[in-house]
Amino acid sequence: MKTNETSSEALRELMQGAQQEPEVVKPGLTVAQMTALFFDKNALHEPKYRLWQLNSRGGRYYYTFSPTSGEAIFFPSVTTILRKVMPENKFLTEWKLSKGKEAAEEYTLERANYGSFIHGQLASLAALRRYNLDGVRDALADYVTRNNLAYGFIDAHEEEAKADIKAFARWMWEYDVRPYAIEVSLFSEVGYAGMIDLVCNLRTVSRSDEAAARAKYGADEKKLAAIEAKAAERIDAIVDFKTGKKGFYDEYAIQLELYRRMWNENFPDVPIERIFNIAPKDWTKTAKKVPSFTFEEQTSNPVLRQVDIYIQLFKLLDDDDRTIVLIGGTIDLDNPQENVKLYKLPELVKEWAEKRAENEGIDTDRDNIPAEGFTPEISKISQK
Repeated sequence: MKTNETSSEALRELMQGAQQEPEVVKPGLTVAQMTALFFDKNALHEPKYRLWQLNSRGGRYYYTFSPTSGEAIFFPSVTTILRKVMPENKFLTEWKLSKGKEAAEEYTLERANYGSFIHGQLASLAALRRYNLDGVRDALADYVTRNNLAYGFIDAHEEEAKADIKAFARWMWEYDVRPYAIEVSLFSEVGYAGMIDLVCNLRTVSRSDEAAARAKYGADEKKLAAIEAKAAERIDAIVDFKTGKKGFYDEYAIQLELYRRMWNENFPDVPIERIFNIAPKDWTKTAKKVPSFTFEEQTSNPVLRQVDIYIQLFKLLDDDDRTIVLIGGTIDLDNPQENVKLYKLPELVKEWAEKRAENEGIDTDRDNIPAEGFTPEISKISQK
């Protein structure tokens, strides 16, 4: 890969042959096969199933195909589960009340769009280990065009994006982060799916902390030996990126724990025990102006004891019948016709897959290969 490429160009090249462009199934309804942006095949065996993401105007679903019946099996995402069952953080509720409903929703959408942009750039940085900060404006312009956002988004976030990417880069250097997988989408037999930002191997002590300890205790050979031993320690971990600068909510710990369980089902040979959140600090407004971040372990967070309760609660409350409504066509009052069509998603995606296979000569059996030990038709999974 050329070293003078902009980060957005490099990321597009990296993704060629990986993440597929969404295909239109019906107006306002797209499907894309989920493929990891980066996957270390020397360390991992890829799951033998294929996972798809369906996006409609009303929501997002993951699904795979049954290896026996060929039927589509749908999974709620981790974020869908948490939105439905976890109580909202009281500080967030108070903030919404102070801002007003409309202003709070507008700001939340703005931050969500920014978060999605930054996730893509961080994935590029983690995979390529290089990032051209001078290309941020072009990357923002590309993102704005693809997502039909106002062009004011570019000026509003260009400098923030540069600062945040630099903070994340500092974290990667401090802990010598080495990815196993980036943006990998999986499902769990428990009945949910999701995309994990980063699974990696990293140091347990930052380079800065090691340097400070060496400077303080360097004359003590016994302590120096202990410092060197600690600095050599490395762990495997799941890390979830956040862009908020006001700390981490309990919801983030629950999210990570669900990802950890999902990963360990799929990759029992590379089990993950440690889970972390990483977020940039607002370092450009500090006196020292040194790129900095918040890196917090969630492995022992007491809230994780509630995970199984939330999963069961979601199953009790899940009333999604996997039906979407599409409204279109011409209304003619002199010749009434049906302008509303209902589609059952399992039937719709199966029909689309069969047509796609017929038109393109695709082997549909390859879409239905289960991972060893996975039986997606088990009763634990909702198949509404």
